[in-house]
Amino acid sequence: MIATLGRLALAAVALLVLRRALRRGAAPPRRRRHPSPWRVASSRVALALRAHRRERAMLRVLGRPLPSLGLPPLPPELLGALFVGHTAPDLDSIAAAIGAACLFAGTPAVAGELNAESAFALAHWGLPCPAPIGELLASDARARVCLVDHNQRSQLAPALRACPDRVCGVIDHHALQDDAIVTAAPIFATLRPWGSAASIVAHMALEHGVRLPPPIAGVLLSAILSDTLNLRSPTTTDYDRKLLSLLATLSATADVERLARHQFRAKSKALDALSSHALLVGDLKVFELGGGRSSAWAGSVGVSVVETTAPDGLLARAPGLAREMIRLKSEEGLQLLFAFIVDVSALRSHLVLCGRAEASLAHASYGGDARDADGRDGDEADGHPGAGGVAERRAVATGGRT
Repeated sequence: MIATLGRLALAAVALLVLRRALRRGAAPPRRRRHPSPWRVASSRVALALRAHRRERAMLRVLGRPLPSLGLPPLPPELLGALFVGHTAPDLDSIAAAIGAACLFAGTPAVAGELNAESAFALAHWGLPCPAPIGELLASDARARVCLVDHNQRSQLAPALRACPDRVCGVIDHHALQDDAIVTAAPIFATLRPWGSAASIVAHMALEHGVRLPPPIAGVLLSAILSDTLNLRSPTTTDYDRKLLSLLATLSATADVERLARHQFRAKSKALDALSSHALLVGDLKVFELGGGRSSAWAGSVGVSVVETTAPDGLLARAPGLAREMIRLKSEEGLQLLFAFIVDVSALRSHLVLCGRAEASLAHASYGGDARDADGRDGDEADGHPGAGGVAERRAVATGGRT
């Protein structure tokens, strides 16, 4: 009898709750059921298929008129501008300037002499060398300039340092540091932590539905191969890999590995004929570090990168390179100077050191096998190699964003 009354009481309470819920317009509470693993997997597959269809649709519509796509218009700040890289132009800065100029109906420019790899790529894709930025600025007093592959004032072209107000944009994949460019008015800027500035330009073309001509797509492809060490550098991202595949299709490049081998071989062959000074300044970047309230040290740091498939010949020249580094430090007013010889085949870097300050910092940062250039163990000299020291380490950050 008591059990029966209890069940009746529970039923009355449940009926009351249901009646109140219906009066409020809410559905009665239902028991939550966990989806089965099969249902979860099916939903993930469906999402992946939808994303793949969207990508395929974007590739199919490349080349159609822009209004039919409903895509955002090109940034007006960059239309008709000059596009230029840093003062030690590598292939990434040259190609990014050419690609951006094609995208924004502007003019590519160069801030220094081409290296052997850049010359090979331009000849391979049938493109002319861009004009010097100084000549273009002198011929047009109202020309606006977009920086590609750099954002530091120390890397600006000399002709542009006198008129920084002409800078209207920055397209870069390097970090913002103390010496970043300062402008009086807001400018267009896109900085992405990718392996190459060429990847950013190619992605901007994809975003705005612009189909790049085969030679332009090809030189951007070569630049990604160069700056990411054929997609093997730790700075490589999934964006670089996917955009390289797209550019290979647009440029009709059937064998990307063969193109990479020819590029690196052309660059390595030309290095043997260069002087120690030319080797060091070929890809030399200067960074102004410290200077803030919380900084205990401030100064200029130079980083030179030499990439090769045959490092033995360059390592044999380490004593001469170290002596030239000491002279270069004095000429440029640098507090520290490092030279990386990067074996792009083995992904190993050899760091040439020209003083105890560099050796101490390198040892604290990387460790590695440090020795004097004559083969003696660096520990013989107070634990650090002296002038001409060489430290070996795995390549971790010399493939693009040095």
